[in-house]
Amino acid sequence: MKWLMLAIGALLLLSACSTSPDGVELVGAYTDGEVLETDTVTLEFIATDNLDDVLECDVLVDGIVSQSVDTPNGIHTEANVSVAVRLPEYTFQVNCCDDFGGCSSTGILTLFIHDLTPPQVMWDFQ
Repeated sequence: MKWLMLAIGALLLLSACSTSPDGVELVGAYTDGEVLETDTVTLEFIATDNLDDVLECDVLVDGIVSQSVDTPNGIHTEANVSVAVRLPEYTFQVNCCDDFGGCSSTGILTLFIHDLTPPQVMWDFQ
């Protein structure tokens, strides 16, 4: 942590700036390369910082922000992400930043989404 000092006349101002890296890790039950039969993925993560109480986190699907979540420092957080089942493979990542611009990301989690339920077809006699 660095301290910035600014002296104005007899007044001394101190301001704390976080220079320690934030941390964010996925803690959910998914493993990289897992095959799922759902269009909703629940990502579970914990974001930590040395100063901030709340961190601003983005949940990315295929590198695009799907949703933003304010998460308390060090608290288990869940984000439910819906995907359109048109591609067999999706990548997920969580990126969190503190108020001072320090950011950290999880590794990339690759999941395969398969729709194994066939459509229902019925006769309609009217």
